[in-house]
Amino acid sequence: MWIGWGFDYYGREFLEQGTFGPTLLSQNKLTPSRKSEQRARKRGVIKTFVAALLFGKRSAVSRDLLTRIDYFSPVLDWEYEQIKDNNPWFKAAYLSWNYGTIEDDYWANRNVQCAQGRNILVGNSAAATNNHAEAFAQLFACSGTQDRRIVVPLSYGGNPAYVDQVLKIGREYFGERFVPLLEFQPKEEYFATLSSCGFVFMNHVRQQGLGNIVALLCMGAKVYLNSMNPLLSWLRTRGILIFEFDPSASGGKCSAEEFLPLTVKEVQLNRERLISIWGRDVKRRKTKYVVDVLTGIST
Repeated sequence: MWIGWGFDYYGREFLEQGTFGPTLLSQNKLTPSRKSEQRARKRGVIKTFVAALLFGKRSAVSRDLLTRIDYFSPVLDWEYEQIKDNNPWFKAAYLSWNYGTIEDDYWANRNVQCAQGRNILVGNSAAATNNHAEAFAQLFACSGTQDRRIVVPLSYGGNPAYVDQVLKIGREYFGERFVPLLEFQPKEEYFATLSSCGFVFMNHVRQQGLGNIVALLCMGAKVYLNSMNPLLSWLRTRGILIFEFDPSASGGKCSAEEFLPLTVKEVQLNRERLISIWGRDVKRRKTKYVVDVLTGIST
């Protein structure tokens, strides 16, 4: 059974989808600074190995390995359907299972996690698929952001040159209000940082950062996804109150109304519906079913 998390199956024609905005794509080949290279050495070892295994130069070997998989569990059921359509040779059956539960991982410390702060979170990592530059441009043009801090996680993913460009552009736009997170934080500290961000802009155009999104929704944050992101409609069809933005529309501007917080009732509704998807009891039932299937008890 292959339990996917996103990075391991997007790209290299296995699951292709537009991922980049136009601004920084061509700049990913720039030479990184020494500090960025040092930070990069601390992260990405496992992901690099998995990417080489699945999508390395020996594509025939990679396909041979993938055809030996009996069951596949991506993050979204929609992704399984897309992968099957794109790769008729991929014969793995679908099993619904994801890591993490609301009670144990995403909303465990309920005393700390109440994201009604004024800060704005942008993106979830240093990967270029966050399309930071386009999000920065939209927020800079928005009348509701002038006195808010812009918190940007950059502690993993992506290449050092891209991080350098994000730092440069972020500081040009927001000055001292730009707060990059360049080092890993303990989970409690990171979630405390997230809880200061009552507003979230995720500019991915594919499924990414779902763990952060779920945690922030549980905390009560108002989350915006790029209008092209299939995760937007996936969450909405499950009753999650989530918002969209389109940096390419109307000059990419937004208004102060974007920064009206969710009501208590809206926050509670989101939490209830998230628990119905990723709650501990739901995961226990799914885990038991997966074990039963893999051991031959269920078919």
